[in-house]
Parts: sequence; C-alpha cells; structure tokens
Amino acid sequence: MIAVLLCAGIGAVAFRVRGGLITDRRPGFSGQAQRGIYAALMAVATLAAGWPWPGEARGLLMFPALVLAWFTGAVAFGTFGAIDAGRNEGTALRDGLLNAVRGALYALPPALVLLAARAWWGAPWWPALLLPAAGLLQGACYELAHRLRPMKDGHRTTTYAEWATGACLGTGAALAAFV
Repeated sequence: MIAVLLCAGIGAVAFRVRGGLITDRRPGFSGQAQRGIYAALMAVATLAAGWPWPGEARGLLMFPALVLAWFTGAVAFGTFGAIDAGRNEGTALRDGLLNAVRGALYALPPALVLLAARAWWGAPWWPALLLPAAGLLQGACYELAHRLRPMKDGHRTTTYAEWATGACLGTGAALAAFV
C-alpha cells in the first residue's frame, strides 16, 4: 500500500513537471527536457512498486524501455484543445471525453511495454491494461479541478488537474507493474 502511495506521489510530481512546473519558474527551459524528466520519473513510479523480476538481466531493460515509452506518450499526443474542460470553447462533455482519451493515449506506450514484458516472463497480461484505464481518469481530473477552482485563473486550474492526473497515472503504473 505504501509503495502504491509513493508511486502516486511520484506520478503527481512527474505529470506536473510535464505540464510546466520547471518552465513556470525558469523560462526558456526546454519543454522536451521536461518531458524527459517526466518520462524518467514515471518509469521510476512504474518500477517502484516492486517489479517482480528486477534481478534478472531482462529486468535491466525495463527502465530504459519504460522511459522511452513514457516519453513517446508525452510527445506524440497533444492537448486536443481540451484542457479548459469546455469552459472557453467546446463543451464540458466533449472536452471531458477528449481528456480521457488523451490520458489513455499517454499511458498506452508504457502499457504496451508492460504487456510485452509480462508475456516474456509468462505473467498474466491483463494488469498492463490498468495503466490506460488509469489514464481514462484524466477527464474526471480536469473536470473536478475546474469545478473546485473556477476558471478565473485557468493556469492554476490546470495545475491542480495535472497533480491529480499524475497521481492517477502513478497509481495505475504501480498496479500495472506489480499486480
């Protein structure tokens, strides 16, 4: 249980870094570098819950594969113009669905890595699906953040949504690797 909470915390920090935690404080810092930090932290969160086979030589390949997978998910998919959760344009339902899809897409590449690793080790495949399922919660995280913190300061609203989304992804990563 403590490991899952730790992974949720790592995920929250990681997703907030991806969302601009560093560039908010140090203008000019590369967005790609932030995504790289995010990817490394999410790989740590994925493995921190106790990947069952860390001592094996095959287990050494997991960290770089997961970093690449998390980075790919962060770079390949944009915001779909949905981070306002329907407050400025579109509708809340449309943006909620797009945010849910975006969260699942962010988590899809590492889920595929876990799926392949589980197949290689002969472990059950279905826990890898917990990761994109946790990503689906991104729509709810953004909607909740907008309801708790009205849009007068949109940046702060998305900050809270990023913390919550990261916690969901970190929890999903821990469960997907450990279960």
